[in-house]
Amino acid sequence: MLGGTAVRIYLYVILSYFLRLPPFAPIEREIENRLREKSETLEDISLTIHGTRWGFLRGRIQRLEVILHGLNTAPGLRLDRFDILAENVSVAPWQTFFRDNPVLRAVDSVTWTVTLREDDLERFFAARGPLLRGIKVSISEEGILLERTLGGLAGALLDIHDPFRLGGRFHVQKSNIHLDLQRLNAFGLAPNQTLLKTVLTLINPVVRAADINRMLRRADIRVLRGHKLHNVFHDIRNSPGFAEIRGELMVMPGAPAPDGSD
Repeated sequence: MLGGTAVRIYLYVILSYFLRLPPFAPIEREIENRLREKSETLEDISLTIHGTRWGFLRGRIQRLEVILHGLNTAPGLRLDRFDILAENVSVAPWQTFFRDNPVLRAVDSVTWTVTLREDDLERFFAARGPLLRGIKVSISEEGILLERTLGGLAGALLDIHDPFRLGGRFHVQKSNIHLDLQRLNAFGLAPNQTLLKTVLTLINPVVRAADINRMLRRADIRVLRGHKLHNVFHDIRNSPGFAEIRGELMVMPGAPAPDGSD
């Protein structure tokens, strides 16, 4: 987790009390820098540790907040924000700070929120094939709307020559986030089920639990080694211009699962 600076950070936390300095600034910057090195797409990161000096020296952190901007999932979807909140984290202080071998004893909960913006979804969908290039995504509290002017070969194959509009909502399906398009309006034509099925096949799944696990594994967070990670989606909230997907990371003792198994 901290490399060869662990002992120096431990001593800084002690000295910061007498020097009236922020107690956790060095460890926060050290973890931020390490995460930047592990991700080519990460645009910005903010990490904050909440707790007491005495608790930290005993390996206890009341709350750990991490905000990541610009991470990309494996299929190429940019996440505008990835917020992670870990509460009541306990590590073995001797192994972690003096032997440079972080050992996680316990964590009460790890919750997270992924924020998806309209323009990022547009780029993600456009990369899925010619049919979706130039598609316009609109997110509101009522749901998600996809609009596209379809012509040329794709329009001829699907018998659609006028603009079409697809509406629906995100939902959880088999540990993945899918966009369920329930409404279809191809102007001037009756609903075209071939078009609907084709679009659904191209865009789904949008976010997979395995993608979240994979990003954490790539970060090489050493304190999580020897633990199995399992993500659970809780709820999805739409707001004008963006959608928030909330979930929880279950951290369990045992060998980590393969990337695609969770």
